[in-house]
Amino acid sequence: MNSYFKINFCIIVLFFGVSGCVSNMGGMLKEIGDVVEKHEKEFNNNTSNNSSSPTSRPNKSTKKKLVRLKPVKKKLIRPKKPVKKELKHDKYFKLVNGGGLCLDIAIPDLHKLKGHVQIWKCNGSDNQKWKLKNGRLLNAGGLCLDVDGPDLHKVGGHVQIWKCNNAPNQQWHLDKNNRLVNGGRLCLDVNGSDLHKIGGHVQIWKCNNAPNQIWSLTSVSRGSNKIYSYIDSNGILHPK
Repeated sequence: MNSYFKINFCIIVLFFGVSGCVSNMGGMLKEIGDVVEKHEKEFNNNTSNNSSSPTSRPNKSTKKKLVRLKPVKKKLIRPKKPVKKELKHDKYFKLVNGGGLCLDIAIPDLHKLKGHVQIWKCNGSDNQKWKLKNGRLLNAGGLCLDVDGPDLHKVGGHVQIWKCNNAPNQQWHLDKNNRLVNGGRLCLDVNGSDLHKIGGHVQIWKCNNAPNQIWSLTSVSRGSNKIYSYIDSNGILHPK
């Protein structure tokens, strides 16, 4: 019989005046105290264990998000179309006529105003070097190919070299027929019988398709034999 029932039994007995239970009261109370103390210790131990090691919930497994990389579209690099380059101002070229002779300045006249212009066997000398600048043809002496003032629109007009200016007398462009056209719309021309003649006469004349008015521009820079086909109306020189 456990202590709980003993106590109740004794109370009942005491109530009815049974004296034998009184002698057992001291022992039963002690037993009850021991049981209570034992339960208190167990309770305290459980409480301390629960507080020191709290129950941890298992972590939910985290699903890794797959990052899909978008395909990178490669840009197609298209090759650039070749651009016709303008002749640089610091590059010289020679002017060769339809008879294979070069536009030439008489040797003593390279730096002389009204210097004499002719055709001569090509030799690469400074007397046969020309360069393009602002639609003008400059020689190696720094003077420009020029039509004498009153002869700008005159067939058979006189050609010379002169101090460079912006007058139409010094404006030239090589058209697509390889003719050098001046500001008066006449063409640089070799006198008919002088096409193959050294020292042949140069003039301006009404434009035609005769070899006397055909000119080709060939670079005279070192290591280059580039030929230029025409100078447009903007003064830009285009390679052939």
